[in-house]
Amino acid sequence: MRQWTEEEEQKLRQMRREGRTYKEIAEALGRTQTAVAQKINSWKKKEKERIPKNIYKEKIFSTNERQKKPPSKDEIYDKLVLALLTEFDTLRSQLSNLPPRYVKIKPRLYTNLFRCTEALLRILKAKPAENDIDDWAEIIAEKLPSHMAEPRKLLKQWTPKRKKL
Repeated sequence: MRQWTEEEEQKLRQMRREGRTYKEIAEALGRTQTAVAQKINSWKKKEKERIPKNIYKEKIFSTNERQKKPPSKDEIYDKLVLALLTEFDTLRSQLSNLPPRYVKIKPRLYTNLFRCTEALLRILKAKPAENDIDDWAEIIAEKLPSHMAEPRKLLKQWTPKRKKL
């Protein structure tokens, strides 16, 4: 198996951007279709390793959780904001990629996006120095749609048992 030269890789990228098939690329570069597919897949794999699937989720789970130390109020606040941003990003993505045949659920998605935005704004205004975790739990219980589990789950870990989220 011969190595890919930088020139061949650049040509491969260019042809792929142009929408050429594996067969056309293979013929132009004097390679097999399998070799072309493997090279492209190796790029995709490297790209997936480099970029996390969800930019916010990676930050939610810190080393403190792995060590079972109780997190500080600031850490809880940061995790809650990141969880809300994740929910917001998910809803925004669902709305932008919604196929036309699902137009009936669009108003519900907009409502959920609006409620998530309201919760996020109120949480951002309720800074850790001035508010308590119970205050944040009330905001989440009041504003956030019930199916958005991640922010609720985070708060359940640190709120007294009497609170129902």
